[in-house]
Amino acid sequence: MPDHPVRSPLLGLALASLLLLPLPSRGEEATTEAAEAAPPSASGSWFGVRDSLARRGVEVTLILQGDPSANLTGGVRQGTAMRMPLQATLDLDLERLVGWRGAQLHTGVHALEGRNASEHLVGDLQGFDNVDSQRFRQVSELWLEQRLLRDRLRFKLGKADANADFARVFASGEFLNSSAGYSPTIQGFPSYPDPAASVSLFASPTGWLSVGAGVYDGASHEGCHGRTGNRGLGTFFGAPDALFAVGEMGIRYAPGGRPGRLSLGSWRHTGTFEGEGGATRRGTSGFYAVLEQRILQEPGDGSQGLDVFAQLGASDGRWSDVEQHASLGLAATGALPGRNRDVLGLMLTSVVASALCPTASGSRRESVLELYYGVALRPWLMVKPDLQYVRHPGAGAARDALVGTLRVTLAF
Repeated sequence: MPDHPVRSPLLGLALASLLLLPLPSRGEEATTEAAEAAPPSASGSWFGVRDSLARRGVEVTLILQGDPSANLTGGVRQGTAMRMPLQATLDLDLERLVGWRGAQLHTGVHALEGRNASEHLVGDLQGFDNVDSQRFRQVSELWLEQRLLRDRLRFKLGKADANADFARVFASGEFLNSSAGYSPTIQGFPSYPDPAASVSLFASPTGWLSVGAGVYDGASHEGCHGRTGNRGLGTFFGAPDALFAVGEMGIRYAPGGRPGRLSLGSWRHTGTFEGEGGATRRGTSGFYAVLEQRILQEPGDGSQGLDVFAQLGASDGRWSDVEQHASLGLAATGALPGRNRDVLGLMLTSVVASALCPTASGSRRESVLELYYGVALRPWLMVKPDLQYVRHPGAGAARDALVGTLRVTLAF
């Protein structure tokens, strides 16, 4: 079925806001030295225009990426694969732009070229590279966020990636394995490459406690005809009739000035799930937990340090291919003297497949050990060699694999 572009009045509002934006005067630019500037990029400040836009609440980013991978041994087959993701975002701070206090409009466009290396080379369940998918070009996100009560209350409406707000592991953001982002036990999670139409509400009644809940279009679980990544609001209100609901509570703390976080979440998908013998059931559910803790920190620089993180996830194995997940990892920034922006990480992640998993055999367990070191050649250029050992890919479907990836990320 052909893809349908997202059509929304929010996109029109974003474009109209840019057209109506007044150009800065020379006097204004001279008095905003301490104001916010655009993040570093290979294209620079566009002769000052980009920084001026940022000071007025308009931020444009373009991320170019290349992920060449080589399966060195085991898996489905030895060989190589190249993936090239592209991400462009437009963020409008509507308070600075038009005086709408506490409001933000976000638009994200994504494209991917290349083969799915997990399917073609390794055959793993967890996805050794988090960009792997089928080729696509789409408006992935288009949402409006409103903050109230001095940011204690936050409301988000539109097409959004659920992993930006739920089941997120902040310390694991540099890992390539998909399980570092969120637990693979979460069925039909509306995240890359299929964000979905949604409505979410978040509250932070104190500085240490936060709670959130969201309802998302769950159509992606129903098959290719219900994909949400390349669609707008249609399947949220119409067929296929499926929703994904999630709630999370988080606790923040800082022993000895080193920040930490514990979050507990529960989810439910209302779609139709198939069990053993062809039996079907309407709806399934599960839970997850995330723990993160800074254990070493560079004095006077909160961006440098060593973090430890752990994940747990569980779902009903009668209706899910993956019923248990656990991970443990370390992530460091500035681990070597004079390399303050370089990143280093080591993680072990393991899943237990259910009897429903078509590739599972024996212990039904797949485990992955991942190691990476990212070299920040420029503030806008990162080169990151990554090596993963996959034991029992597909929970026993293929031989143990050793796969390497060289991720190159350019902020343009």
